[in-house]
Amino acid sequence: ERIYTDADFAAQTPITIKELKAMYKDGPVKITDDLVIKGQVTTSDASGNFYKSFYIQDETAGIELKLGLTGLYNDYKLGQWVYVKCSGLTLGAYNGMIQLGCEDPTNDYETSYMEAQYLIDTHVFRGEIGTPLTAKKVAETDLTKEENLGCYVELDGLTYGNEIFLLVYI
Repeated sequence: ERIYTDADFAAQTPITIKELKAMYKDGPVKITDDLVIKGQVTTSDASGNFYKSFYIQDETAGIELKLGLTGLYNDYKLGQWVYVKCSGLTLGAYNGMIQLGCEDPTNDYETSYMEAQYLIDTHVFRGEIGTPLTAKKVAETDLTKEENLGCYVELDGLTYGNEIFLLVYI
């Protein structure tokens, strides 16, 4: 299996994930420029926590990639570098989280899954496996700040009373 490097994407314009996410305003945005992002895989669908997608993160931000396949952990390992050619893909949001996928033909959602292997193979490229990222420590009040959305974080200093606690994943 080929391992991609920065040199393979010299013809594209490299941008940070934060710069890509800033292109999203109030609705779906189809990317037409020849842009490429690079980030490390921060999630795994091995235990079923993520459905047909995974997150990548660079030094500036994190974003969900909607691939539309299950068992992604077999091909995209924690800490692995991933390059994404963004031209032809669509930025959208769901519950305030910005995602990168395809245009949704039904218009029910702002983005749809790439699903077709051809689409994935022409947009998402696996690089070397690096050391998995360490969680960014954030306070509860900072959890929903844009710079933390889509990132691997650790909540610091949370305390709970003598109550039942339920954590719901959306």
